[in-house]
Amino acid sequence: MKKIFLVFILTTIFLFSFSEVFKEKISKNVELLYNYVPENDISAVTIFIEGGSLNYDYEKSGIENLIFRLVEKCGKNYSESKMNELMDKYFVNVSYENSYDYSSFTFSTLNKYLFDVTKIFADNFKEPNFSDEILKKEKDKMIDEIKSKEEDPDELLYLKLNDYFFKNHPYIANPEGYIETVQNLKSIDLYDHLKKIFSSRRVIISVVSGVPFKEVKKFFKENFGFINGKVEKVESLKNFNLCEGDTLLKYEKGGLQTKYLGCKFKVPSIKDKEYLPVRVGLSILSKRVYETLRTKHGLTYAAYVGASNKLANYGVFYVSTPYPDSAMKLYRDEVEKVKKEGIKQEEIDDMKNIYQTSFFLDNERISNRSFALGYNYLLFNDYEYDIKFIKELEKLKSKTVTDAVSKYLKDFKFILVE
Repeated sequence: MKKIFLVFILTTIFLFSFSEVFKEKISKNVELLYNYVPENDISAVTIFIEGGSLNYDYEKSGIENLIFRLVEKCGKNYSESKMNELMDKYFVNVSYENSYDYSSFTFSTLNKYLFDVTKIFADNFKEPNFSDEILKKEKDKMIDEIKSKEEDPDELLYLKLNDYFFKNHPYIANPEGYIETVQNLKSIDLYDHLKKIFSSRRVIISVVSGVPFKEVKKFFKENFGFINGKVEKVESLKNFNLCEGDTLLKYEKGGLQTKYLGCKFKVPSIKDKEYLPVRVGLSILSKRVYETLRTKHGLTYAAYVGASNKLANYGVFYVSTPYPDSAMKLYRDEVEKVKKEGIKQEEIDDMKNIYQTSFFLDNERISNRSFALGYNYLLFNDYEYDIKFIKELEKLKSKTVTDAVSKYLKDFKFILVE
């Protein structure tokens, strides 16, 4: 059965990797990637802007998130009510992500509405409406969401982890913003920032569609040609400035029925060759930790270990439990077991199947494929990077994974919320 599944996976990889992708320069700093898939009924467009937290200081945290929220909502030529009407008419779905390394704005619609919907959002980016009245309403919503997260102990744990781990690093500028930074953002800040990033940052527009490229090539140039500037080199990310050894900080929230323990630790950048074996190794460790804490000792219903996917990168451990001391000890025991006994090839092979299945299920959605196309090209200059990533999984051996993950399982920065 496993052999049949492997043949299916490799065949699908081959077919997916050879789908037709066109590249077109729209302006000095804008590139179009167009994946023509004739059998698609739906089109998806993702606009990537390079930089993320490197595009603004701590004091402007949340600014790109606020810009995207308002671009979705309205523009100078489209009121909020008109936008709602058009989004229903054209069956539009919108999503956006403001990451530490980039910002992305995705919309999808039926093929026959690709031109109409793309023109609307291109126009909203070109002539946005950041008027004081509209801005205040959206800022109030953002602040309510931030307050809600601070009340959630899970979210509070990660906020505290980030505050400690990202200190004196560009990632301290939270893309989602802080209450005080969002409160202080003004209309002129948004207009100036959008102008700055469109004139100095690399912009990738990635499209997956059933509309032939020759029919849209001129259209995209005409509608996004206003983004035209000289790409300024984004500063290289330094590593996190942290002391050696494990640390533990405690925060008393009160009124909790359980306690929340987490830690972060350094792992390789997503661009590093060690990232793949470390990521797989941590996924296997996560399975072991969950079985130990949940199944063997009954300490929790939720425990997790994993690697993030950032240019300056980190691993995480999380558990909610009334017994954090016991959970921390058992976590460390499992870490030492990895270092002393290693990771079995059978565990790696099982994890390969999980990764491969997840990859293809994710890419069944057109909007996910549009995102992946641009993401891979922006960060790796290779729009087929994730295909190669999946292929590299097949080569992983026990010693490679064990050596790589053991190297980074140290200097844990723990936070306890109780």
